[in-house]
Amino acid sequence: KRDHIDNIALELLPQLQKIADDAVSSDDDLAMRLTWISFKVYYNCIQSGIPPSFQAPDQLVAWGTSFIKMIEKPVAFDKETMDEDSAKEPVWKAKKWAIRSINRLYARYGNPALLPASDSKKNMPFAKLFTANFLPQLVQVYLKQVEGYATGQIWMSLRLRGLVAQFLSDCVKEKSAWKLVKPHTEGIVSHFIFPQMCFSRADQELWEDNPVEYVQKRIDPLDDFGSPHVAASSLLIDLAVDRKKSTLSFILSFINNVLTTYAQSPVESRDPRSKDGALNMMGALCGGLCSRKSPIFDTLPDFLLTHVIPEFTSQLGFLRARALDTYCRYSSVQFQDKQVLAGIFESVFNLLSDPELPVRVHAALALQPMIENEDVRDVLSSHLPQVMQMFLNLTNEIDSDTISPVIEEFVEVFADRMAPFAVQLAQQLCDTFMRVMSDAVSKVPEITSANLDDISDKTMAAMGVLKTLGTLVLNLESTPE
Repeated sequence: KRDHIDNIALELLPQLQKIADDAVSSDDDLAMRLTWISFKVYYNCIQSGIPPSFQAPDQLVAWGTSFIKMIEKPVAFDKETMDEDSAKEPVWKAKKWAIRSINRLYARYGNPALLPASDSKKNMPFAKLFTANFLPQLVQVYLKQVEGYATGQIWMSLRLRGLVAQFLSDCVKEKSAWKLVKPHTEGIVSHFIFPQMCFSRADQELWEDNPVEYVQKRIDPLDDFGSPHVAASSLLIDLAVDRKKSTLSFILSFINNVLTTYAQSPVESRDPRSKDGALNMMGALCGGLCSRKSPIFDTLPDFLLTHVIPEFTSQLGFLRARALDTYCRYSSVQFQDKQVLAGIFESVFNLLSDPELPVRVHAALALQPMIENEDVRDVLSSHLPQVMQMFLNLTNEIDSDTISPVIEEFVEVFADRMAPFAVQLAQQLCDTFMRVMSDAVSKVPEITSANLDDISDKTMAAMGVLKTLGTLVLNLESTPE
């Protein structure tokens, strides 16, 4: 089968490239359709392997030139009217497939640092050729896109921003590419990554119009895969981890400046979205910063007390949610004063009754790591029926498995105290399982691309409930009750 694709690529793709190259120069919709379809064909030809004809320098130059011309093609736009529907227009689709093709070519075959061991010997010559002769120009093209977006001269859809961030992440991992990106790191962090991490107008609209979808997209990273937020977060982590010596100090200084500026500004002039972005960046970096080797490990308690916990009572729902998420990620941080943890627990517990659904979900997630503390467990034990009911209500509201791990851990930790209301809990879990599965099954005869994600979410939610029910039975089967 691979031979067939290679033969087709050898015969037809050079002709297709010429068609695409001629079409790139036109502003006609039909020409743009020809361009993005041509690029899409190229992309699919290199999905599982790169045809030998594509590795020839002349073809690599030809296709690369067409991709670059399309990416750099100026397109007039109105900032006030541009939205994600505009990304469906042929010219933006052509830009997207040009970037996707380059990303795939580099990540799968042209990046020596990312080559699988099984393909290293076969593809290393091409990777070295690509890195030495083509990568420098490509990096400059992408950086120019970042600069244009930061200054407002270029419009980029959510998908395009995500793809650019993915390419830069791959560059960070490879030595020669990193040398090209390194001088631009500060601009990338402050003008490209940071804006993606802030609570946006689109986030606000989704929060208000469909909080359930907001929870599913923003809290479950798998549902948000490919978004600019996830891609920017990954790029930030790659910079801070893989190039720690060169970047971490600036990143932490940048975050600290944003938080300090917010704290010192008059209330009426504060920018809550910027604080959300800074806390979001801190949350993304929690893996390395929570380590005892972290340069700011000793300051984390003060960070939480100064910049995070006060936002539990913010007037803005998205800041309450961000504060809960940030605390959850740094829940391993210890406080010398036990009363501090008691106060945090009380605040988190109260936020389980917050009027905003995303806040309630984040509060439930924040409670999960807190039950490792014996004092918290003692206080929680008297509220178990109420808390478990809140968890079940959330599961029924969002129809996903986001809360299932929380319920399951509560069942394991408080197994000896679940007996008095275990039957009632099991019945409610069964009712939830039957309702969710009934909803999912009812949509199976009419599966479409529109409801496929919904069916998948409901199926995962049902599996999570079933697993929790099994955990409940296993933990209580030996109790006298």
